[in-house]
Amino acid sequence: MAEIQQETITSNNTEESKVPDSEIESIPEKTEEVLELLKDVSKFTVKKILKNNTTQKLICIEGALTDREGIALIILEKKVFPNEEEILGEGFFNEQTTATELYRNDIYTKYDFFPEVKHNALKATLIYPATEKHVEQFSSTESYMIEETPELYENVSLPKILKDSEQFSLQWADRVIFNDPDEETGFVMTKDLKWNDELSTLYMLAITRKRIRSIRDLNASHLPLLRHIKEAGTKAIFDKYGVSKSQLRIYFHYQPSFYHLHVHFTTFAVENSGTLTERAHLLTTVIRNIELMPDYYQKAVLTFRAFKLSIYEPYKQYEEEKQLKNE
Repeated sequence: MAEIQQETITSNNTEESKVPDSEIESIPEKTEEVLELLKDVSKFTVKKILKNNTTQKLICIEGALTDREGIALIILEKKVFPNEEEILGEGFFNEQTTATELYRNDIYTKYDFFPEVKHNALKATLIYPATEKHVEQFSSTESYMIEETPELYENVSLPKILKDSEQFSLQWADRVIFNDPDEETGFVMTKDLKWNDELSTLYMLAITRKRIRSIRDLNASHLPLLRHIKEAGTKAIFDKYGVSKSQLRIYFHYQPSFYHLHVHFTTFAVENSGTLTERAHLLTTVIRNIELMPDYYQKAVLTFRAFKLSIYEPYKQYEEEKQLKNE
């Protein structure tokens, strides 16, 4: 979520098409007005806490900016600790640091620990102007498990994908580390906006040139593309960051956050909802499934987690109506 820009490509066409170079390679212009929005943080008014994730040490807040129309979202997140012993020793264990004992139990003592100010920084992400889709995306809701059969995909998922014309736009060209323009097997590799540039939590996205919506559309004709993403993507990461492919988790999301095929490359230190079993599909597993059965993903039941009732209800309604017809 770091430095989030509006993020998504989608295709409303039923057939694959090519992503124009101009769409991928254009660099968004960042105006001084946008960059100055949070110089005075008192201009942000808190209206509602959308999510408070105690595991990830992250909070999402809906609010408004003084003298500005529209919704503003702020995401505050605890920063990772430095990985250098010298910085830890000098920055966290010095005369500026204070510790207040909370309780003691045998050999264990718990404290409130207050390092010097420069080590108390939070990572803050501003989304402005935010849409209702952003509000939904960053809100806590009940979750529901969906077992999507090919029939459910064709009758519930796909119509919604084709209907949703208002999607995010991909504007990450200033973070690109690899660009292969080949129309069949080409892809762009870019830093994911959630990455904080700490090597231990490396997070990259490989985005295909071809307009393929998701793993549901993959078949044997896409094997050269998938193999190329694996080999060229891991090489690009090793060449730039020195992280080997044995240290990477490489996977798809299903359902994805946006319907243009993309592959996630992360280190194992990255732990979030996107790495859970009900959403992540390893690239190597996808390749092997298609090698075993060319139309595997057109026939498979894919289980995924719906994070809000409005997503779950159409699937439930379809199954209930189908059951009534069969009675």
